[in-house]
Amino acid sequence: METNLKKKIIIFIFIFGAIVLFLITALIRPLFGEIKKNSKELVFIKEELVSIKTKIKNFERIKEFYISNQQKFEKINDLFVNPEVPIKFIEFLEENVFTPSDLFEFEISSVNLEKSELDPWGSIAFQISLYSSFPDFLRSIEKIENSPYLVKILNLKIDKLNEKEIKSKSGFSEGAIKAILSIKVYASETQKSKLKTQN
Repeated sequence: METNLKKKIIIFIFIFGAIVLFLITALIRPLFGEIKKNSKELVFIKEELVSIKTKIKNFERIKEFYISNQQKFEKINDLFVNPEVPIKFIEFLEENVFTPSDLFEFEISSVNLEKSELDPWGSIAFQISLYSSFPDFLRSIEKIENSPYLVKILNLKIDKLNEKEIKSKSGFSEGAIKAILSIKVYASETQKSKLKTQN
């Protein structure tokens, strides 16, 4: 009788242990899996949050830097001409570089220029034909080089005027020249949007 009771107790313990083991395997183990997965997600979210906070701080620094240096950026932007309407640059040439006078004649025409891969910005080319005394011409070249724009001289051809040409140009004397000058001025899309904003 005692043996049967012991057997029943052992069987009961075995069955109870199997049920507990099944519950651990079926219920608690996936729960731990979910906790592990959620903790990984939590770590990832925390890392993302730290990354976003860092980006916000960097953005704020950049914003502060831009605000404190805005005038400098505008001055840099003014070095470029508007690629669609380079009126200010042409006016600068007419009023400050090639000032018309009895001893100075000039003509400006735009030229198509292929964009070079080495150039970081777009550009516009101009060809300038002029009659001048040589000293006046040199002063004009110096003004171009010291202009408030990013300008590069591409080609330069100078010929001395012959007697017939000197006679046809009133006021010109010996030593007068005819020059053909090709220049490139750098242009910026920012100037385009600036013009649209002003309009």
